[in-house]
Amino acid sequence: MLDEPGVLPFHINLPLYRAYGLLRLDAQVIVMEFQLVDRCFGLLRSGVRTLHLPYLALSGVELQKSWTGSRTLVLKATSLHPLRRVPGALQGHCWLQVQRVNREQAEIFFNALLLKLSEYQLERLSHGFEHDPLRLEPSWNERIVRLLLKKPNG
Repeated sequence: MLDEPGVLPFHINLPLYRAYGLLRLDAQVIVMEFQLVDRCFGLLRSGVRTLHLPYLALSGVELQKSWTGSRTLVLKATSLHPLRRVPGALQGHCWLQVQRVNREQAEIFFNALLLKLSEYQLERLSHGFEHDPLRLEPSWNERIVRLLLKKPNG
């Protein structure tokens, strides 16, 4: 088991290959590093790929438990783009399987991820919505204030 609570080893099973990797929590993003290995002999390996998944792109996370003792961490994105390079990701969902040996680490990582997501959303709320990139149009109150403060031309 790894000592740092912000790191989780995972794998993704696919028909022709398997992806082995690590998830790490950073200040603004989840860093996913993985390597693809063929399932026949394990001799063919890809280079290490690194993906940065911003907390803003996540709509939710879930830790599923199986009867065998293994865990599956499900990352749910608000769009297809953040997870487009993750092997096996479909419709904005990514299933990362965690071995039974690392199930306690998965619980710790899941709780730390939930805490990071909560802190990130609280920080966004405390700074207001002026710098929010997802906000497309101002509220009615802001429109009224802008109209009242607008200087007449002349």
